[in-house]
Formats: sequence, structure tokens, C-alpha cells
Amino acid sequence: GESTVASPSQFATAFTRGLPEDVVPAFWEWNTLNTKRERKTHLVRYVHMQGEGPTVVLLHPFGGNLLHWRSLYGPLREAKCNVFAVDLLGLGGSEAPQDMNYDVITWASQCSSFVEQVVVPQSSTGTCVLVGTSITSLVALQVAADDVENTDGIRRVEGMCLMNCADGLNGKAVASYDQTNIFVLKYAAPILFSTIDAILNFEPFAKAFFQTFQTKAVLSTFLKVAYVDDDRVDHDLVDLFQAPCRQPGALYAFISVFTGDPGPTPMSLVSRCDDDLPLDVIWGEDDLITPGGAVVGTFFKDLPSTRSNTTFTLIEGAGHCPWDEGDDARGLTTARILKSVLRKAQ
Repeated sequence: GESTVASPSQFATAFTRGLPEDVVPAFWEWNTLNTKRERKTHLVRYVHMQGEGPTVVLLHPFGGNLLHWRSLYGPLREAKCNVFAVDLLGLGGSEAPQDMNYDVITWASQCSSFVEQVVVPQSSTGTCVLVGTSITSLVALQVAADDVENTDGIRRVEGMCLMNCADGLNGKAVASYDQTNIFVLKYAAPILFSTIDAILNFEPFAKAFFQTFQTKAVLSTFLKVAYVDDDRVDHDLVDLFQAPCRQPGALYAFISVFTGDPGPTPMSLVSRCDDDLPLDVIWGEDDLITPGGAVVGTFFKDLPSTRSNTTFTLIEGAGHCPWDEGDDARGLTTARILKSVLRKAQ
């Protein structure tokens, strides 16, 4: 049966501070199947900033929400872009039901439906450019791959800009890339991740760990690993990560991500996308979470030599969130994102 949809006011209050006036919050009802194959309806928060230019959809990183694009709304407005940003189910101001698998496939399904039902009807071209980062770079690739396989033959994604693409949904993906170390691949990794899964699935420990993780001090420490410029880790940034942790169901989403299947690799998803689909990749040179010199970063760095309409840009002085770093890195990243979004308009 249908689930009871909560009032948007239950989710909106803590998640609108800091939005420019013309970035208008709204809610969309996503009708989908849960883990029991029951059809449910869930509230998804998004924002829309109207513009007459190209349509862009911003997909925030894991743990963040659409407020994390705080540095990008202004430049996109100046470029007259038609901007949408959406909170992934289980994160931000969207609902966090406890009967969903939180993974790349689920979030890509959500974003595909969002593009089809909300974005396309308000896009002058009927298409959009996807901007993803870390895990949502994988989500964007999955959306684009699924777009190719639409039975109606209509393409809704006209390009992608991906930042610091994740290896997979969680750390399990890393072991699958280490094909040279057979011991790690066959023995150590399965034992390690099985142990982590068991610990996180023990609810008392998971609750205690999650409560510790969501304190301002711990979040600030973690974010300073993700950022090069510590000054960017201000109260607003910590707050936008902390507030969603208090959502009903947030703990379940957290456990689901870290104990779930790592999902498809970036390589497999790129191979499923249209060969001529524009793909621009940006990487923070000093990223400690998804290092550019690791397998996935190297794959994307080399990709322009074998794939048309593909670029790779390394941003000096940037970490895992290059669009929100210090002035120089942020400026370079923003310019590259705008070039990607405005590619067809130029």
C-alpha cells in the first residue's frame, strides 16, 4: 500500500538557511518500490533557480545536501543557467525511509525520475547537464547510462561534469581494483569488510558511533581532511552536514551505504554511456579521500586520449570538494564547471 507522506514542514525548517532568495525550495513526491517490492511515495527536497540558459542538475556528495553548492549558485545565476539541485533520498531535507537500499542504483533511479518528471518539463531544450561529485559522480554516470537504454529513445542528459569520482559506494570497491595483491583481494579484504559490516549492523554500536560522528568536533575534523583550506570549514559547512544526521532514518541510511554492495565501477559505467556524450572531469590535486593518482583518478586522467568530447582538469590547491575551496581553487573549478555547462551554448 501507499505510505503516509509527511508534511514538508517537518523536513524543510532546518535546511533552507543560506539559500539565495531566487533559489526556491520545493518538494517532489517520488513513487518507487521499497526492499519488499511495495510501492511507496517519498518526499524529496529540491531547489530551482530559473534561468533562460542551459539546464543543470547539481547532485551533492554523500553526507552533504543541496546547501553544499553554496559557492556555485551565484556564478550559475550570472551565466543565466536554469538550475536544479536535489537532495538524495536519505540525505539532506529528503525523507530517509528505513525500507530502502541506499546505493548508486537507488539514487540513480531517483535522479532519473527527477529529471524526467521535474527538470525536463521546465527545460527549454528538454535536456540537462548533470554535475556530480564523489559518489554522485557515479550516480550521474548511472543516470547517463540508463538514459541510453530508455525504451522511448529520448536522450535527457546532454552532458556531465564529474568531480573527484568515487571508486564505488564504499571502501569495498578499493579491494576489487587491487588485482596485483592476491592476498588482499582474496583473503584480507573479505575478512575486514565482513567484520566492519557485522559491527555496523550491531545497532547499539552503530548508534553510539553515529552519535559520535555527528558531533561538531568530529565533523569539523573530517571536513578538514576533505578540504585543503581549513577556513572554508566554517560553522555553516559543519551545520549543513550535522542537521541531516538528526533526521529520522539517517542512521539506517548511513549503515546501508557503508555495509552495502559497492556497486558498479566508474569504468563500467563510462563504457555504457554514449561515446559522444560530453564528459568533463575535474579533480582536486590534493584530494586525500579519492587520490588522483589512484586507479580511478588515473583512469579519468587518461580517458581523453581514448574518448572523444572528454576533458580532465587537475585543480591545484583543492581537495575533495574543489568547487567550495579557497578563492583560487574555487575560481578555477567554477570556471571549468561553467565551461562544461555552457558547452553547447558557446
